[in-house]
This record gives sequence, C-alpha cells and structure tokens, in this order.
Amino acid sequence: MVYSTRNAALLHVQKLGCSEVTGLSPSPTNSQQLLVTSRDGTLSVWDMTDWTLMKRLTVGSSVSHLLISRSTEHIFLVTRGTESGNTITTIQKHCAATLSHISNSLTIKKPCDNFRISSCGNFIMFTRDTRVRVINTSTCATFTRFTHDMDLCAVALHPTRNLAAVADVNGRICLLNDWIVKGCVEVEVQHWHANQVGGWGSLHAQTSYSPVVLKVFW
Repeated sequence: MVYSTRNAALLHVQKLGCSEVTGLSPSPTNSQQLLVTSRDGTLSVWDMTDWTLMKRLTVGSSVSHLLISRSTEHIFLVTRGTESGNTITTIQKHCAATLSHISNSLTIKKPCDNFRISSCGNFIMFTRDTRVRVINTSTCATFTRFTHDMDLCAVALHPTRNLAAVADVNGRICLLNDWIVKGCVEVEVQHWHANQVGGWGSLHAQTSYSPVVLKVFW
C-alpha cells in the first residue's frame, strides 16, 4: 500500500506476487524504482510510475534483510539457509544499478540477527547473542564492538552520526558512541520496559551531543 506523506491518503494498492515481504526501499540509483525482497529468496524491481514489474531475480535462500545506504552504489541482501541442520546466514553484495551479484559474500555459521547498515555504507552492524558485531563491507572482515551481559534483540543506527543503540531481552537500551572509529563506548543505559524490546525503525538525536537526547521508535 502506498500512502501520501502530505495527508496520509491511500494512493495505491499493489500485489507484489511474492511470499512474505522482508524489505522495501527505493533504489539508490533511481528514486522511481522500488526494490522488494521476500522470504521466497527473490529480489524484485518495480516501476513506481505505472507499477509494472521490471525485474525479478532469484538470489538463493530466504532473504531476511535488505540493506541500502545512499552513500554507496551497492546493496546488501542477508539470506538464510540451513546446513547440517544449522542456520547459515550469508550477506550478498549486489550492484545497485544492475543488481548483479558481486562475488565477495560473507557466510556466518552462528545465529545472528538485527542487521543494520551505516549511513556511509562501509559497515554493517548485527547482533549475535550478547555481542554487537560489525562487518567492513569492503573487506568482509568482522569484529566485535560491544559485549553485553544479556542477549541483544534490537539495533538502531543514527542516520548521520557515529552513534548506535542496542536493546536486550529485559528492556534495557544501551547507547553506544564512536562505534566505528573507537569501538563501542557505553554512553548510557536505560531500562524502559519490563519486557523484551521487539525492534525499532529509526533513531534521532539533537545536534549537540551533551546532553544526549534520543527518540527511539519501535
């Protein structure tokens, strides 16, 4: 469904012809095209001017995340499969303009979730049990930026600053500063809820850093 940002009016309803949708985003190279990923392992491109299907690619296993940064010419797909009964997560790198698959993919053989891409497009953050892990999208090198005392269940990255927030199964939210350059520094811990944080969509902050004022929506 497409809504107007001016008056919230419903403008269009489109059947996408795939299974459960896991990602929706305008193409970083053409704002009139919509990229759609789904559980059936497909990546589709729709023309939003007349809602025609331009292309549909089968990318392999079920797609769980579509990661796009406006600062890079690449998009990243997180796919899930199984090997010997274990879940295998693969991060695929594609050219945003042609959608062609670039060879350097990364495979993670341990359970992980909550993938987010930095605004610069150079890093992907995700959670693995109690740890926050980071991937360098150029080299595919991974490293730990933060270790918590409980399992983590949600991640949000600031759209312009080197600031992140992670949440645990007990409702605590940790604000992490300088997570790219200096490693994760715990800025503040808040206990907002008695239950697990399910996830959130965006993270915003005022321009001055002291004091930190954040609005987190989930």
